[in-house]
Amino acid sequence: MARIRHAAVALAERRWIGNHGAMSDTERRDAWGAAAVRRIRHVAMLLGGITATVCICALGADLRPLDSFLADASQEIGPCALSLSQNGVTIYEEAVGGFALDQPLRIYSATKWLSAAVIACLADDALLSMDEPVAWYFPALDLGDVVMTIRHLFAHTSGLPDSVPNGICTDSMTLQGCAEILSNLPVLTEPGRVFAYGEVSMQIGGAIAEIAGDAVWHELFTSYLATPLGMLATDYEAFGASTNPVIGGGARSTVRDYLRFLTMLVSGGTAGGTRVLSEEAVAMILARQTLGAVGAPENGYGLGCWRERVDVVSDAAIVASSPGANGFTPWVDLGRGLVGVLAVDGDGAIVYPVFQRLLALLDELLPVGQD
Repeated sequence: MARIRHAAVALAERRWIGNHGAMSDTERRDAWGAAAVRRIRHVAMLLGGITATVCICALGADLRPLDSFLADASQEIGPCALSLSQNGVTIYEEAVGGFALDQPLRIYSATKWLSAAVIACLADDALLSMDEPVAWYFPALDLGDVVMTIRHLFAHTSGLPDSVPNGICTDSMTLQGCAEILSNLPVLTEPGRVFAYGEVSMQIGGAIAEIAGDAVWHELFTSYLATPLGMLATDYEAFGASTNPVIGGGARSTVRDYLRFLTMLVSGGTAGGTRVLSEEAVAMILARQTLGAVGAPENGYGLGCWRERVDVVSDAAIVASSPGANGFTPWVDLGRGLVGVLAVDGDGAIVYPVFQRLLALLDELLPVGQD
């Protein structure tokens, strides 16, 4: 079945690429992803309308089973909150165990999705290209005939170590100083060959963003995301104020703040009539960026996010997430126009199976189309 699925994807992609031969390989891949997202939306429209019928379905659906689900889940994962929004309308909000919906907390690796979006904003503004060599900014990473790109950094396929060795970077450093040190770590594998989820590559990517954007990371995040989205309680000070923010895991946020970011993604890059990201940039973030990489998840990894479910023909992501180590789990469901945050400050390994059960319950409560 997997071979049949991949053959169908390859055939459809070859037919599409035949009409877009003037593009580079990476430009075609990103454009193919954007076209695939549009096809998913079109199919949903044919089934009843992703922006109309789905919303009506949600407003008329009985979501009370979520109350008992959340109460039961709290016995496993501790105090938690759940917020769901569909087509920009909040359809469910509940907190149990004393958790507060506006409670700021460290979000750990859920930071990665935000950081990838900042990089995509810089690419939209033509201040950098995702396929530029990292060596243009950090010459120590000149690998000769093999090129490490910014795309590799945010897809965790750079070949660099996954974790920062203890003590080599400190809060008192600048992000540039930390990245300079990290750029001198040994490259373990050829870029693109191995998926190694971690922090090192994104830290270097953040430093590149500062150079390209001519501003420090906090300013870039504020101007590109926090201000236009109204994410006033979100910053990169989870571990205290620092000139060396942790790009892959150092943000803190709230349920409602992060929901604004997710709503922008599922809306094709717009928020309140303001374009934050291009539709192509959103598709790029959600597209499979790990094709052929050893150790990559079956559905692939995008830029800063895990692809939980994919369309079997186009390979476009339908559900994507970016859970943190403490269980803070944001996700988008393009098939339903739905976004959600399951907020926990506990153990992500325990929370993830609960999140999967939540997705299954939402399949029952909010069905897409009818056979």
